[in-house]
Amino acid sequence: MYIPLALTKIRCSTDEPVIPFSKYWSLFHFACGETIVLFPKFSPQEYLKSIEKHHVTRLSAIPTVLTALLNQPDFDRYDLSSIHTISYSTCPMPPELIKRALKHFNCGFQQSYGMTEMGSIVTMLTEEEHIKDNMRYLNSVGRPIEDHKVKIVADDGSECAPGETGEIVVTGPGMMKDYYKMPDETKEVMVDGWYHTRDMGYLDENGYLYISGRKSDMIISAVKYFPLEVENVLRMREDIAEVCVLGVPDDYWGESVQAVVVLRPGSKLTPEEIRTFCRGKIAGYKIPKKVYIWEKLPKNTTGKVCKAEVLKKIEM
Repeated sequence: MYIPLALTKIRCSTDEPVIPFSKYWSLFHFACGETIVLFPKFSPQEYLKSIEKHHVTRLSAIPTVLTALLNQPDFDRYDLSSIHTISYSTCPMPPELIKRALKHFNCGFQQSYGMTEMGSIVTMLTEEEHIKDNMRYLNSVGRPIEDHKVKIVADDGSECAPGETGEIVVTGPGMMKDYYKMPDETKEVMVDGWYHTRDMGYLDENGYLYISGRKSDMIISAVKYFPLEVENVLRMREDIAEVCVLGVPDDYWGESVQAVVVLRPGSKLTPEEIRTFCRGKIAGYKIPKKVYIWEKLPKNTTGKVCKAEVLKKIEM
């Protein structure tokens, strides 16, 4: 059974956390004797109400969920003092969003990177590492957890040097055996004991992993780059609530970088002002050729933006 949003209550001991869990339910929650409250879909207001009502101590949120909570007009009226940790995964959290959340939630943050094929977690950025060395590692998804390994490989299969972008490949004790009755698909991603994630990124000299984006999301327009870099710049504007950047087919450029943004209530920001804001912060060729302002972005049940639907609407 798929659970789009659940509030879980852990009752292992008197000091165990209460967690609003916003992706999947897990046997772990049952093993801990939890109470699970289900919601038919994500609602920022109902989410905040549940935190206050159940004295939640730990949140699990993706960037779009966290942004929606912070943008709730009456955010400050809720008692969120019970929260001690916010964990996030699935996709990188923009540093500006983390800083904003740290200020308003006044709690620790913990990030993990992983996938179902690896039994979930591969790397972790701990609460301490979020604020370590003047928040130096906020762009990172952390370092491999115990008994797990990460390396970056180039198109020719060679291992990349620190700082060099390539495909992220991982291995560890939780790695899957194969895709059930899908031998061809298994061979594509399982090579010499390593799982090829199709995510692109790099490792720094200290072993911290940085995600650049999905291999399939790469924008090819004179040069290759990823939407995430442009999205993080746009998110620096506080009057931009949500953003989606993608490459749109273009006869001349191959792909044209375009952006769709949702403004915060009351904002009068124009597309040209948004493009002007980008100047000097990213290379000129990465500045969106077109900017669309929409009332909302299409999302799936977990709150992730459906880029395929965005592209379809733009091309209509």
